[in-house]
Amino acid sequence: MIVIAVGAQMPAAWAQMKFEGLERLYFERVQMSTPLAKTGLNLAEFFPQKLQLQNQELLNMPDGAGKQETRDAEFGPVYIRDIAPPADASQHRLIIREVVDAQHPRISTSYWALYDEGQRVDVWKYDSGAGSADGKALSNMSLVGIASPEKDTLVLRTYGDMFRPGGYWWVLGKELVFSMKEDAISFARVRNTWGIFKSNIEGRPGIYTEQEANGRFVKRMSDHVSRKIQKTCGYKDPQMDDGWNSDWVVLRDVAQCVTSKERAEVSYRALDEPSFMERQKGKQ
Repeated sequence: MIVIAVGAQMPAAWAQMKFEGLERLYFERVQMSTPLAKTGLNLAEFFPQKLQLQNQELLNMPDGAGKQETRDAEFGPVYIRDIAPPADASQHRLIIREVVDAQHPRISTSYWALYDEGQRVDVWKYDSGAGSADGKALSNMSLVGIASPEKDTLVLRTYGDMFRPGGYWWVLGKELVFSMKEDAISFARVRNTWGIFKSNIEGRPGIYTEQEANGRFVKRMSDHVSRKIQKTCGYKDPQMDDGWNSDWVVLRDVAQCVTSKERAEVSYRALDEPSFMERQKGKQ
């Protein structure tokens, strides 16, 4: 969950905060009567109307990673994460609770619920295997951190992956940028901070990074990374190598090392140009 805490008492007339624009990332709003996809778990069990959680406990967590819990379900694990942004991010005391249903062996379903002053406002579902993403092959996605790098801006850091038959896989690190309005956490843009992928078991990986510079996104793509650079930068294959580390920052550093040392193709994207994981403007 994301918790935003402020010491001042809020006027009773203030409207509750809500998520805005998540449908652009292939989320859909769900009702509490809806069971978790294909598993029969009760959403209300994970997202009570009133949340009993001390936000200061979350604010003290290092690196914005929040509080994590794993529950055993009938067919596999369900992961719960509550995250707190910096206390000055909003005048509302907010919490975002994420539940990841990982009972399917490859495809997970993520749920995000927003709480304002401990009260549940809305719940959204992201299903990478839903088949409704304009024909795109999406990734599993989960929250790993949160930050407020500047006034009225909130950044949700996400980890994504997909391991497909035949050795084709990818792991991705993204930063979802939101603007903080008086009554909404409004989606603004996606920064594809790093990505590592492989098209077959025997092939060499492709690695990219993306940064904001001079009012646009700059992407550096190194395809078929040489074994020398792989070793220099500490690259490990999640399917082939022992000691593979799925830590977001570790993988970001590997990707940045590779794209700074290996020959890279450079491309650009406007800040308002949709990323691959975004629904094209005008589509619902």
